[in-house]
Amino acid sequence: MNPYRLYNMFRNPNEKNSGRIISLSEFLNLAKNSTSLSSVLISLEDAVYLREKQGSTKYETVYKIEKNIGDISDSAIEDIKKFANAVVLRKSSVFPVADSFVTGQTNVVERLQKSKLLVYVKLFHNEFVSQPYDFFCDATVEINTYITGAGLNGTITEFPLTAARYKRNQCLGRKQTPSYMSPLKPGGLLSIVNPKSLPPAEPPYLVFTADDVTESPQPPATEKSPSSSTNAQTHRPSGHTRLTLSLCLSVFASLLLL
Repeated sequence: MNPYRLYNMFRNPNEKNSGRIISLSEFLNLAKNSTSLSSVLISLEDAVYLREKQGSTKYETVYKIEKNIGDISDSAIEDIKKFANAVVLRKSSVFPVADSFVTGQTNVVERLQKSKLLVYVKLFHNEFVSQPYDFFCDATVEINTYITGAGLNGTITEFPLTAARYKRNQCLGRKQTPSYMSPLKPGGLLSIVNPKSLPPAEPPYLVFTADDVTESPQPPATEKSPSSSTNAQTHRPSGHTRLTLSLCLSVFASLLLL
C-alpha cells in the first residue's frame, strides 16, 4: 500500500520484498512489548456484537470523525460521551489546510478535552508531500506542532519509529524549550508568502452536531465464560450481527501517548 504513488515516491524500495505476513496476535504484541508506544488502534465494524456477545470489557471505545470539522456542538459531545472514551479527528480538523497552507486552528480539541474526552489525530506519515508547507516537509516538526501546539493526547501514525523518536527527544524536557522545538504558529506562513501564491478562499468547515453522530449508544459489555466465548467464535453469527474485523495499514496504527 502506497498512498503517494502519484508522486512516484516508493517506501524504502530496497526493502520492497522484505518482511513477512504476521498474525493479528503477533502484530498486537509489537505494541504490547514496546517501551515507547502505548497501544494499537483497530477499526471494527459492528462493535455492538463485540460488546454483547464477546464481553470485551478491557478495551476503550474510540469514536472516529471522518469529516473535516471546524467546531463541534455541545449536544454532539454529550452523545459521543455516552459510548466512547476518546475521539479521533482528521489533522485538518485541528489545523485547517488550503492548498497545502495551514490557515488557522480550530477549538475542537479544547472543547472535547474539557468534556473529559481524549483526543487523537490521524494520520501521520513520513513522506514530505503529506505535510503542509508550514511544517517544512519535516515529520517531526508536524508532530511537535500537533502535540505541544494543539495539546493532543496522542497521534495515530503509520511510522511509529518516528513518533517514538520524537517522544524520546530530550529537548522537550528542558526548562526552556529551544526555539527549533517550538510549535509553529498556525497560518504564519500565509502572512509572509507572495500574494500571488495565496490559496483561494474556501468555505469554512462544518460544525459537527448531534445529527452527525451516526453511532447508536453501545450496550454495556457483558462478561462471558470461556466456554460461551469459544462457542460464539465457533458458530459465526449471520446477518447483521456478523463481526467484521478491518485490518488496513492506513487505519491500523500505533498511538503515541504523551
